[in-house]
Amino acid sequence: MEIRELQKSDYTEWVIRNTLYWLTPYSRWQLSDSSTHWIIQFESPSNDLFYELDKLLNDYTLRENVMEKTSTIREAITLNVLKSIQQRLEA
Repeated sequence: MEIRELQKSDYTEWVIRNTLYWLTPYSRWQLSDSSTHWIIQFESPSNDLFYELDKLLNDYTLRENVMEKTSTIREAITLNVLKSIQQRLEA
């Protein structure tokens, strides 16, 4: 068993949970937290596991940043598509 603690100021719960979901094939894990840290217990630690952990943390952090930066434009696109569908239905 190995415990990893990650700063809450570095990672949101969304990033942590998405990362852990994809780590399930590598090891069973248990997530808990304190006021400042995410605490992850891994049942079967390995180099491959921690390589994937780092890779996925980076990946989901970048995804979260892209989602935040593109939310306005994604909402505008969705609204335009829905308006177009409504216009076609009313015609």
